[in-house]
Amino acid sequence: PLPVQTNDSIGGELISSAQRYIGNGQYEVTYSVKIAGLYLMYVRSIDGTGISGSPFSVTIMPAVLSAEHSVIVGPGTIAGIAGMLAEVRLYARDEYRNFVDTYNIDEVETTLTLKSRHDSKHERAIGFIDP
Repeated sequence: PLPVQTNDSIGGELISSAQRYIGNGQYEVTYSVKIAGLYLMYVRSIDGTGISGSPFSVTIMPAVLSAEHSVIVGPGTIAGIAGMLAEVRLYARDEYRNFVDTYNIDEVETTLTLKSRHDSKHERAIGFIDP
């Protein structure tokens, strides 16, 4: 079998890897990484010699946007002044807490709902779509 070498030292956490011989001197190797970023993938023979073209530059992109793992921060999450704009910032993240660049997504729909603690009739939903 072809040896699979993994190395966490570049910041990536390897979730899993597998290999399978598919015949005619060919192997299929699969891997999955949690941390998005630019990686170098080294492929070596059993004696440690690098395969032609190795290392390969591999870009791991964030997974899909996860509302559960996204974060909202800013002074508007704590207080505001009547008649003045209050600012909050939404940091879109995937399930592994990688930042998700929403400019590469066709459409992101977000709703911010304000509910009065004093009067249940006062509720305002602010919806926006980021094209």
